[in-house]
Amino acid sequence: MKRVKETVEYNAAKSYLLREIEVMKHISKYDNVIKYCGDCVTKDPIHMIFEYCPFGDLKTYLQMYRKQCDKSWLMSGSDSPWKMEFITWCIQIAKGLSFMEKEEIVLRVLTARSILIGNDRICKITDLGFSTAVMSPSEFEDNVKSCLPLRWMALESLLDCFYTSKSDTWSYGIVIWEIFSLGCHPYPEMTATDVVPELQRGYRMGRPTHCSKNIYNVMLDCWNEEPSSRPEYEDTIYILQSLLNLQLDDESYNHTGDDDANQIS
Repeated sequence: MKRVKETVEYNAAKSYLLREIEVMKHISKYDNVIKYCGDCVTKDPIHMIFEYCPFGDLKTYLQMYRKQCDKSWLMSGSDSPWKMEFITWCIQIAKGLSFMEKEEIVLRVLTARSILIGNDRICKITDLGFSTAVMSPSEFEDNVKSCLPLRWMALESLLDCFYTSKSDTWSYGIVIWEIFSLGCHPYPEMTATDVVPELQRGYRMGRPTHCSKNIYNVMLDCWNEEPSSRPEYEDTIYILQSLLNLQLDDESYNHTGDDDANQIS
């Protein structure tokens, strides 16, 4: 459930939530976007009801994985035991973003915390509250200027307040980094004020310890300084699906090898 907190900006926040409810009512249902279930707007505080997601938000879920890991493995460079699940989540999120692009909605804010995990561990994009469908550019700047999620934002958004589906693509690359770093905070070695000048100098985050070069290349493509050079979601889905299929083939081959060895013994 999402509701407006009773603050000094209550009337403005109420207006934005009412707009978000209208957007959620009318966009088509899609597996990788949170499903609107109802609302209560006849009395304050108003609220919107969406589908229950039993596994919570993606960032917290990833950090739970981290807590379960052996410390020696965390320091090693070996593949993540959840690699296939992680790639699957990346595909699901890209599908959700592709859907949003077709609906002509720019999210502006996409983080691992804004993605919920539903039944069957399916990732769902949530929180259209800052999207172009709800807030005008001036409203967005006025409402988030004191708490800009700048570690997830594209360079053109940070410098020129310019938001398109390609700036969402940049944020998507940050989310992939969050996934393969098991929920770490982006640019962990920097203060918030360092991020923008470093990005202008060409800095990009390094490859997470348990991430393959192929996955890291997807991130780097998303962080291309030129928005038009960033990949289309459908192309990214194709690349990730190919990598997932290779993983599945390897798993199948290994299981077959184990069965043959057992028969010989």
